[in-house]
Amino acid sequence: MKRKLLALIISLALAAGNSGAMAFQPEKGQRQVLDLLFEKVAQLSELNLTPENMEFNDAVVTCPPETAEEFLKLIAAQARLSVLMGFINEHRNELLFNAATLGTLLPQLPPDAAPTLDMADQIILQFVKPLQLERLVDALLRAYDAVMADADWGDKFFRMSEELNRTPDCDLNDLIGSAGFPHLWKDSIFWECQDFYLKDNDTVILSQASTSVESWIYSFWVRRYMEGSLSMVHTALQALQNRLAEGSPIGAW
Repeated sequence: MKRKLLALIISLALAAGNSGAMAFQPEKGQRQVLDLLFEKVAQLSELNLTPENMEFNDAVVTCPPETAEEFLKLIAAQARLSVLMGFINEHRNELLFNAATLGTLLPQLPPDAAPTLDMADQIILQFVKPLQLERLVDALLRAYDAVMADADWGDKFFRMSEELNRTPDCDLNDLIGSAGFPHLWKDSIFWECQDFYLKDNDTVILSQASTSVESWIYSFWVRRYMEGSLSMVHTALQALQNRLAEGSPIGAW
């Protein structure tokens, strides 16, 4: 389970890409990159991603309030993960995916509380809650169920992975749409490409000329299939979802 859940941290961070997984082996006198990673997570948790600070086209404004709320939460998660992806790419030579780093992931909690935390608690406290990824976890699992309900999903994923290997920046909307998987939402804003930026921060921009929220969600599983981690990450996501539903044993979230 440790390996599965640690893999999920990187898989979530790489949700918009297909780079290899990583962790850190510090050199003498070098600041640990994981410390920088948590600093970046803390910074991202403070981004103003309220609807009032987000600029879209009019489609978001005209949809029902409950639909807009879910859409905005998923866009906010995508924005945070995209920035985190940029950080990981920037430090890719210093990062190496290794379960031995797991001890550094323990949250700053009282000494008597830490032993009661399992791996899911640590990931929730350090990543899921600060980055507000709860809706994303649910959406990814819904997409997985939709994929597995398709008898031809293996052939479809194989063809899509070949296309992504040939053309990494291909039109994801066309790629996912041609596979014939069902829509996860009835409102079309989830299927349409949306440009997004923050009014108070010009460094956070999502230009999605060929990627909708829905195609992004489905493509997450195609990339996990390409990595050979699809089943492992699904198991980890289920563990996180179950743990979120149960609540924290020490009232930390």
